[in-house]
Amino acid sequence: MFLRVGGKIVGRVEKGVYITHRNYKKHYYFRGRGYPISDSILRELKRIGIERILIIENSSGKKFETTVTKYLKTKSFKIEGYDTQRVVALESLGVKTNQLLLPNKEIKQ
Repeated sequence: MFLRVGGKIVGRVEKGVYITHRNYKKHYYFRGRGYPISDSILRELKRIGIERILIIENSSGKKFETTVTKYLKTKSFKIEGYDTQRVVALESLGVKTNQLLLPNKEIKQ
């Protein structure tokens, strides 16, 4: 089933897991060292009883699994033009962020 928030499809839910695809160049938040999810999406996931989150990185196919609870424990932040966001550092999921790859290019931070 597709998950809609604010009239927009923001991902899908399968077998109790919220699945979202992210583009590294477009979505990766360097300050937080991970992929932000908006508070409105997190609230909706809580409301419908979904705890697990699977982020699939389009460019590499890497999959990062975390929880709504981990996101909600982080500090929220605001970027102009966007809903309030939260981010879980990929390092906390066992990923070394200085080894993240873009197609044909390694990113050093």
